[in-house]
Amino acid sequence: LKAGVGNLTTWVYKPASQVIGAYMNGDTKGLNRAFYAYGNTMDTMSNGSNYMKNRWRASAQDPTAMTVSRDEIRYTKSTEDMELAKQIADSASAEGNDGPAMLYEIMKVQDDLARHPWLRVGNRAMGAEDAWLRSINGQQIARMRAYDKVTENGNKALVKADADKLAASIYEQMFDANGILKDEQVLKETARMTFSQENVLSESFKDIMGRIPLLRPMFMFTRTPVNMAVFDAQMNPVQAFTNKLKRYDLPFEQQNIDKVKRLLTDEGVDVNSGIDIGAEYTRKRNEYKGNHALGVGFVMMGVYGYLSGNITGKMGLKNRQKQNMRRAADWKPYKAFGIDYEQIPGLSTWLSLTVDILDNATEMESHDVAQLLGTQAAVLASQFTDRVMLANAQQFSDVIQGKG
Repeated sequence: LKAGVGNLTTWVYKPASQVIGAYMNGDTKGLNRAFYAYGNTMDTMSNGSNYMKNRWRASAQDPTAMTVSRDEIRYTKSTEDMELAKQIADSASAEGNDGPAMLYEIMKVQDDLARHPWLRVGNRAMGAEDAWLRSINGQQIARMRAYDKVTENGNKALVKADADKLAASIYEQMFDANGILKDEQVLKETARMTFSQENVLSESFKDIMGRIPLLRPMFMFTRTPVNMAVFDAQMNPVQAFTNKLKRYDLPFEQQNIDKVKRLLTDEGVDVNSGIDIGAEYTRKRNEYKGNHALGVGFVMMGVYGYLSGNITGKMGLKNRQKQNMRRAADWKPYKAFGIDYEQIPGLSTWLSLTVDILDNATEMESHDVAQLLGTQAAVLASQFTDRVMLANAQQFSDVIQGKG
């Protein structure tokens, strides 16, 4: 359910940020491009649902049906390990030692159970939701490429019938022989939206845990929280600290072409595939500008919600006694007009942070430096420790000290 809410939210954010960013940048061509690419919503969702159902059915027969990139490597490695174990067991049995063969049979039963579709319902459901979003992104990117070709990068009038036909053809070419969507740009954008993109911090944690297995129970999931923190940072309402926005600060005409290619390559765009580099750069520029605007909007919403008493933050008051009185009066965290917004990426962070800051504003105005810094640290820590796995570090510290 959480994955579904997250996928739906990030899907809504994408066209919103494009349209808002294009409007703020005065990019009329970008606005028209975005309206065409993100329009036709019902057909897009229908095609996405069909792809999701196909992947769901295929995954019942083949555990690798929903895998891409690193997951394929994992399943291949598992198969190779089982084959190696069987060879070792057969060799030992030929010498009269049946111990390895018994161990192999136990491993095989466990592997068969792990691959059984009934026991992989949760995994398959999440994979199906990701497949839906992958298909949505694929169709939208196909429409963008078709729009650029039919309109000659916005210089000619759009002939919708021609663009639709070309977009359908481009979308079909994104699939491999097994019916799995493999377009590199689509995969990278989807990984970013589902918080499963590879990142330096999570890979570093993985290397450390490979050397120190004791850390695994404390840091089991590393990619998702780090990617969520990166996603939230893109909506930073303080423009000076929005790194992506600074990289795309200049219009395409004023940028160095080599820098543009490097930026787009980092975004998963194949700059040698014949796409219009200027249009893709402008799209990303509009997107990051729109993300910043959404962050500002969330902060303004938090101010209004706090003043009207309709929105609560995550932490509440730092003063424990006062906060306990609130809880006794049925105070709940992450509530906006009676609706829980905790699972909405981006919005949940900036809205709750704004409300928590306003909630503790009187203590933050204190002339007592210790109280001031303590309150600031509490508010920031309540937001970001979960995002970057620092909460797990406390558990690890308790184990080391013999407290847990």
